[in-house]
Amino acid sequence: MKRYLITFGITVVVWMMAAGAINLIVDPFGFWEIVRVEGFNDTKPAATKRTRIVKSYAVLRAEPRTIIAGNSRPEMGIDPAAQEWPDDWRPVYSLTLPGAYFRLQVMNAAHAIANGGVKHVFLGVDFLDFLVPENATISARELPEKIPETQRLLLQNIDVPNPTRFISQGKDAWASLFSLDALVDSGLNVLARGDATASTVRADGFNPARDYEAIVRTEGQRALFAHKYQEIVARLVRRPLQVFQGGERWSRDFELLRRFLDDSKRRGITVTLFINPYHADYLDLITYADYWERFEEWKRVLATLAHDAQTPLWDFSGYDTFSTDNRPVPPLNALRWFWEPAHYRAELGSRMLARMVAGSTTSSNSLGVLLTPDNVETRLRSTRVARAAYWETQPAHTDSLKTLVRKRASP
Repeated sequence: MKRYLITFGITVVVWMMAAGAINLIVDPFGFWEIVRVEGFNDTKPAATKRTRIVKSYAVLRAEPRTIIAGNSRPEMGIDPAAQEWPDDWRPVYSLTLPGAYFRLQVMNAAHAIANGGVKHVFLGVDFLDFLVPENATISARELPEKIPETQRLLLQNIDVPNPTRFISQGKDAWASLFSLDALVDSGLNVLARGDATASTVRADGFNPARDYEAIVRTEGQRALFAHKYQEIVARLVRRPLQVFQGGERWSRDFELLRRFLDDSKRRGITVTLFINPYHADYLDLITYADYWERFEEWKRVLATLAHDAQTPLWDFSGYDTFSTDNRPVPPLNALRWFWEPAHYRAELGSRMLARMVAGSTTSSNSLGVLLTPDNVETRLRSTRVARAAYWETQPAHTDSLKTLVRKRASP
């Protein structure tokens, strides 16, 4: 029995060490980044599902001078390797988190700043990320002492250190090396080598949207649009949502953003806020779901917050030549600027960067407006005028979106 137990124990240890070695080298989640070899382990499908875990460690390892923060829209749309970045702003890391609520997006940015070396932050803000249930109340106008899901970050709130981070570090490292999920994903990772359609996250945090490209090739871009229509409408009509909490002009997301901007300014870090661009169909759905007034109010609050913090705020959401361009272009015969109503392509992101990095307030391509309390009402009015003009050119299509919202909202 003793010999059996010793043999069994040695066997278990050997197998665990072998599995750990495989997972360390293949690194299916991008957790360790010891080596990325093209045609071997550079494609990482499993990493796209674990960005909240992996990127919190990867950004510290990358030691970027510039970070991109936000949700999946800038993750696919703002390329850290774009030529528009000034050389002295590099390296750039995309600390974007698909599906994460706004407070977690901001806390990850604060986490990267706390590590040192970050000089510039580009934070994409998204309307739906700020919405709260209509019956949401507040006991006091303050943030909780600890923001949820910050267990693996350097901070648990703005400028508040996280003393128990080492526990999550150990758990995450163990899972990345010795879990069965990691071993299975290592195998799938190797099988995906050379697959140009497999989803992945690059070492700099960028998602090249290969899975979207594959869908466009096989099912057409209409399939992507139709799926996203249902997702947007379901979120807007599921239950009433509002911008503020407790009937006051306040919310925890706005408060956290204010503190983040103030803290970054104190540290001498330049923050650029930008409202992500949406396809005209997305803006139509917001209108037909009766959220347009809340959308405008959200912009007013953002303009005031940014002005008070002396932070530039770029508004790229409107009915312009980009969001209303529905002409497919080769080779995919897909839209040039958007994958679907909510996600823009890196081609549009490059033009956004050219505007934001240069800080120009004028442009021949009519992309974006530097929003301030002084011009926000003018911007809102011009967007309404552009919307009306667009509706005149697309009556059948806009009516179909209105019908979609009404059907989903009806009991």
